[in-house]
Amino acid sequence: MDELDDFTIGLHSGGQSISITVIGLLVIDATSNWDKNWLRTKISVQAGAFGGTYNADLTSFDFENFKQGL
Repeated sequence: MDELDDFTIGLHSGGQSISITVIGLLVIDATSNWDKNWLRTKISVQAGAFGGTYNADLTSFDFENFKQGL
C-alpha cells in the first residue's frame, strides 16, 4: 500500500466536536507488523469558544481504545 485515502471519524453534538482524520501511513515501506499499524492523523476539537487542531501519530489500536472510551 503506497497511498492511503483520507478517512475521518468523529463525534459532533451541540456545536462541540472531535474528529480524527487519517492522512497517511507513518512508515510507508514498513516491513514489521508493528510499524504497519502507525498512522499520521489530524485531530480537530471544538468545545465552546475553544477550537484547535494538531497532528498526532497513532496506531490502529488507538481507534479501538477511543471507541471503548466513549
